[in-house]
Amino acid sequence: MADLIPVLKGRMGGNNYYLGMMTFQDLAAKVSFFHEIRPDAELGEKLQREIKKRSKDMVQYLLKQKERFYGSLIIAAFGGNPEFVKVQMEDHPLLNDDFNYGLLKFNSKQEYFALDGQHRLSSIKDAIQKDPKLKKEEISVIILTHEDTPEGTIHTRRLFHTLNRYAKPTTTGENIALDEDNVVSIATRMLLKAYKLFSPEHMEYEKKNISKSKKDMKKFTSLAALYNFNYYVLHAIYGFDSEYLRFRPSSGDVEQMFCTIKDLWGEIINKFDFLQDIEGNVYDAIHYREPKGGSSKDSDPAKGKLLLRPIGLEIYGKLIALAYKDKFKDKNGPVSKTEWKKVVDMIEKLPLILGKPPWKGTIFRNNKMEPGASGLAYKIGSYMLGLGKIDKGDLTKEYRGHLEDLKATLPKKLS
Repeated sequence: MADLIPVLKGRMGGNNYYLGMMTFQDLAAKVSFFHEIRPDAELGEKLQREIKKRSKDMVQYLLKQKERFYGSLIIAAFGGNPEFVKVQMEDHPLLNDDFNYGLLKFNSKQEYFALDGQHRLSSIKDAIQKDPKLKKEEISVIILTHEDTPEGTIHTRRLFHTLNRYAKPTTTGENIALDEDNVVSIATRMLLKAYKLFSPEHMEYEKKNISKSKKDMKKFTSLAALYNFNYYVLHAIYGFDSEYLRFRPSSGDVEQMFCTIKDLWGEIINKFDFLQDIEGNVYDAIHYREPKGGSSKDSDPAKGKLLLRPIGLEIYGKLIALAYKDKFKDKNGPVSKTEWKKVVDMIEKLPLILGKPPWKGTIFRNNKMEPGASGLAYKIGSYMLGLGKIDKGDLTKEYRGHLEDLKATLPKKLS
């Protein structure tokens, strides 16, 4: 990093900060990781391994994504006798003295540490080793200056803790809504406009689950559950890996995957009258989720529909994916509406009422939902449909253990 850095000066909460620009090469060469501030060698080594592990995917993003972009890194500058030299703007009538543009000057003895952006820093350091052309790319930085004293170190550590403690990660719903690379997210967003069942009044965008509150009475399911359903189905058909989901595919591939789930959902909606009722606002979703009204004392959740519970919808998606692979194991390519109808007809043999097997005693127990048993419910549903390779003895043992009943027997297979 140069000893003179063009910056804009700002101030907040007693901290002077400076907005500047750095090349990847300068950043990698001059900026250290935060744990390297007066480090504990053993702890620092452990943290460094963890940072590299978590930034591995980000390296591939920098190498492969042409539209790559990172937000600003926050950097602490220790020592170096920093001085802000304001640049006068007399020759620029649109700029006045309140415009704090200038140069941040150091005496070459400063040290730089990343306060926020450890994984971005690690990925940049690794990426330029793999592709030297990235060295000339630039990233914005926010520089905070501190004295290289015990007090300065304490102040910087406190600031690091504050930045990371109160930073909130994006929600699942926000990721699905904003991701322009993950094809499942893109196809799911397109699906929201394809059927009225997925209109805003029928979807929960923020939370994963649906509450009994009045505002959720019309909600069919959550965006997170719909995404997971679509993921299981598309993964079964196209066999992509996590790497594929990090980079936007061609428009043709996006359209093909969208049409795949659109046709499937068309068959599902046509198959079940209660979904058509919700879509057409004949009845609110709560009418079928907890018959006789969700907030009333006489409601009976045992008679509720599996597909109106987010966890139930996800299990259903897994079973459809398994049924597809079983019925069309040699197929390679798009799925026709006729083929989807055959799959949906097969899955329809399973009861959709929570109070019946395989849901009763697994995800629905003691008149309430138990999402932690979703894996067991999926296995029993697969067994009942004759799908997959399931050892009856092992499954019986797991089922009895869950129910705490040594005499419990598996539900009968469906013909």
